[in-house]
Formats: sequence, C-alpha cells, structure tokens
Amino acid sequence: MPIYEFTCGGCGKKVEIFRRSASSTAPFTCPACGSDELNRLVSRFAVHRSVSELASADEEQYIEGLESGDPRAMAAFARHMAAESGEPMDAEMQQMVAEMETGHMPEGMDDDLDDVGDDEF
Repeated sequence: MPIYEFTCGGCGKKVEIFRRSASSTAPFTCPACGSDELNRLVSRFAVHRSVSELASADEEQYIEGLESGDPRAMAAFARHMAAESGEPMDAEMQQMVAEMETGHMPEGMDDDLDDVGDDEF
C-alpha cells in the first residue's frame, strides 16, 4: 500500500496520496486544490531488520570492547553506527568521540553510563 508524495504545481503544497495498490491507474490529483499538476518527490523509507541482523558480524567485533567500557571501542562503534545510518555526528558528538579515541571518557559520561539500565518500565 504505497503512499506517494508530491508538490502541487497549483497550490504549492506538499501532499501525500495513499493508494491501495501500486498497480492503480487512477490519476493523481491534489487533495487540497484538485490540480493534476503534481511533481513526484523522492520519499524517505525505512528498512526493518530483525535483532539478529542488527548484530552483524561486523558489529560483533565491537561487543567485547563495549561490554568492558573501553572508550576507544565506544568511539569506534559510534563512528561505525554513524556511517551505517548515514546520519552525520553533530559537533558535540564528534568532540566526544575524538576524546574517547584518546582513551578517555568525556567528562560526565561515566556518570551517564552508570545510569544506563536503571530505568524501570
């Protein structure tokens, strides 16, 4: 059941149009103004993976270092995850990772890690 995204040439709005089937031949029209002057946008999409797929062989190399609290391993994993996700690290995160690569935890981060898993659900 695809959802298509368009920019309307008539009213200029970004619109989403839902179709029950990808093979539907009904024309696309703007739900806001009725115009058929729609320009298709490239939509974002998500890929869902199982937990077993998330712990790929590449990522298993980090597990021992992460479990031991090694700052260098945490930095390497952070860079790996940023590259995998395609999301760049902001300046603050880059600074923290650079400090971890020297073998030191950024100030206050040890306290944050001690609290991980303390939340009750």
